[in-house]
Amino acid sequence: MTLIKSVYSNLNRRFFRPELAKEIHKRARDIPFLGILTASFIAFLFHPFVGALNAGIWVATFILIYLSAYWFLFRNRCTPSQKNYSTWTLKFLAFFGSFALMWATFAYMAMPELGEWQRLSLLMMLFGIVALPAPVFSLCLPIAVFHPTTMLLPSILMCVLQHGYFDLHMLASLILLGGGVVFVVKQVATGQRILRSVDDKRALSTSMSTIEKLINEKYIDRLPGC
Repeated sequence: MTLIKSVYSNLNRRFFRPELAKEIHKRARDIPFLGILTASFIAFLFHPFVGALNAGIWVATFILIYLSAYWFLFRNRCTPSQKNYSTWTLKFLAFFGSFALMWATFAYMAMPELGEWQRLSLLMMLFGIVALPAPVFSLCLPIAVFHPTTMLLPSILMCVLQHGYFDLHMLASLILLGGGVVFVVKQVATGQRILRSVDDKRALSTSMSTIEKLINEKYIDRLPGC
């Protein structure tokens, strides 16, 4: 029980913070609309390989998830505050985890039906999708790493199962996966520096307030009759 409380306290201190939630809210507001356009384009482009019905069900489900994310996370009424920032962050993690799983699902559906260059094209598109929101995900380490691996790794596993041997296409896939993870990790480092800067400013502000309070108290003590 003590270990669970310690882990929760650490997560709460690192990720469930008002400044962090407000920054994510500001940075990520356009992602649902960009996601709808991207998912629609990918489904249209690859529907001959996964089937029109499967592509239609997938993109309709994805659009519904994106719209729900905007409704529950990014409306003006949903701006994170001191009271709701922990709940808001948990919703953020849940929705963006579902985004990654939906892209992974499409990779599972499409990979067995694609030729080598078509697979590589899809992987490059997924790499771009990973790179686009990386600056946002960098402020939240768990989802930052989860996002590229759940989108690119399933595609590579499908190639392994289908080919049964290592070839140049699998090498290109691994390079894309490695590039995606490295890019996100670098963004994570940038995000952590931002958070440390916020902490330093908060500590400085607290120190200044304490100093002013002590000065005022000392001044009042010296007044006649105090």
